[in-house]
Amino acid sequence: MNAVVDTARVRPSHDVLKLVPAKVARAVGALPLAVEDGAVVVCLADRTDFNAVERVEAILAGRRVEFVEAQDPSDFRRVLRENYPDAAMTGDLDRPENLFVHVMRRALARNASDIHISPTETETLVRLRIDGRLQTDLSVASQTAAEFVSYIKVLANLDIAEKRAPQDGNIDTTVNGLEVSLRVATVPTIWGEHVTLRILSQTRETKQLDTLDNLGFHPRQLKLFAEALEMVRLAPSAVNKQPWRAVVDGDRVHFYEHKSVKDSPLGDVQKVDMGIALAHFDLTMEEDGVSGAFVCADPGLALPENVHYIVTFERER
Repeated sequence: MNAVVDTARVRPSHDVLKLVPAKVARAVGALPLAVEDGAVVVCLADRTDFNAVERVEAILAGRRVEFVEAQDPSDFRRVLRENYPDAAMTGDLDRPENLFVHVMRRALARNASDIHISPTETETLVRLRIDGRLQTDLSVASQTAAEFVSYIKVLANLDIAEKRAPQDGNIDTTVNGLEVSLRVATVPTIWGEHVTLRILSQTRETKQLDTLDNLGFHPRQLKLFAEALEMVRLAPSAVNKQPWRAVVDGDRVHFYEHKSVKDSPLGDVQKVDMGIALAHFDLTMEEDGVSGAFVCADPGLALPENVHYIVTFERER
């Protein structure tokens, strides 16, 4: 890793962060970033701060430590607070409202598409889906987790007494000034309720376009495609980027992919997102009694950079 790091772009995992206790990290200004080739990489605001170096080496005794320096001290302080919040210093993460805010901030900072609260025999894991992969971000004691799940169910207007049947709902909240919509689903398991929060980030400006009748559709097109396009809008995205784009052209809908992230080790994850969105569209059209088929009928539109034609749905007349 480079000797100077842009901390605004780093996303330490839960397993790395717990190597240094929150109180020590905040006290000396040390942010563990990763474990590389057996060495713990720790970022400091100033690598010549020998007091910080000695404290971290004492905490990580027996492990090789590599120190790097933050490129921007103000960014470093902000990222340090985000990863080791005040609530973690005081133990207030045991309070469900503080834990909810902390988890949401972590998920948005790491560009997660959804949050899984997964009970096990001994603890509950908070896992984030990032680039299509679930990564453990936090472990929570069972009692705290039970209160956390109940808090989420209250926010989503679910029945907190019902623990043996699946439920689903929605939460609208604000995190770091950003309006966020969450789809909530609970499923009973042998160790307790598993909760999934699907993240749909929205600004105030984009919320004005939430309904298709605000987008200038012809009434006939709106009646024909509205529900199916809404299901496309709500389709899950592995990288939380919603890569699909659609152009309505009479009785046709042309679908495009907006390539906005690099391929992961799993390949082009956005292609999976496109497949899910198209399946939502096709199934909804079928449920609405509208017959049609996907065909290759590229209209040859002038496209923005990184936008590529995928397929066209053509209604049968």
